[in-house]
Amino acid sequence: MSVKFKPNKRTAEAILKGSEVQALLARKAAEVAARAGEGFTSGVRVGKDRARAYVLPETYKARKNQARNHVLERAVGRG
Repeated sequence: MSVKFKPNKRTAEAILKGSEVQALLARKAAEVAARAGEGFTSGVRVGKDRARAYVLPETYKARKNQARNHVLERAVGRG
C-alpha cells in the first residue's frame, strides 16, 4: 500500500524559522567561532523561508588567519 505525502510548506517554514531552530543554530555557530579562535563572531539571521547561522572574522588578525590557514573550514570539520 502506497501513501501519498503532500508537504505543507507553511508548516515547514514555521519549523525552519522557529525559535528552537534559531537557538540550535546560534549554539552551533558559537561553537564553531570558539574553535576557530579569537576574533571570530557568529550570528543568526532569519530569511524568507528559513533561519541561517554564520561565522565570520571580525578582526584583521582573524581575517588574515582565515585567509592563510582556513581556520573556519577546519573548525566546522571538527564539530
